[in-house]
Amino acid sequence: MGSHPFTAGQAMHSVQELATGLGSPGTLLVLLQEADFQEVEEESRRIIFPFVSPPSEIVVRVGQGPSRKAFDSLTEEDRRKVFSEIIEAMTEYYNGHRVMFPASIVVASGVR
Repeated sequence: MGSHPFTAGQAMHSVQELATGLGSPGTLLVLLQEADFQEVEEESRRIIFPFVSPPSEIVVRVGQGPSRKAFDSLTEEDRRKVFSEIIEAMTEYYNGHRVMFPASIVVASGVR
């Protein structure tokens, strides 16, 4: 089994691809209607995910979580580069006390 290069950009692209699949306005509405739900409503909301840690501490947790296997497959140099890119990207959302990640979500409901 060979190792595959992994960059922060590729990781973000994968997350965005997944998020846009069900997170695109209208998608959940259509799925619920196709499943014979009635009175279907859909609403988009913007929320904030606060993390009470500086970016450097969050990136350590990212490397230990479900993504650990991917990070472990990297060389030490590549791992440092990816972590550095992640920290740099998070800095935009760091207010000196916590990282405030913005997110758009789509919520849908219906009656069956």
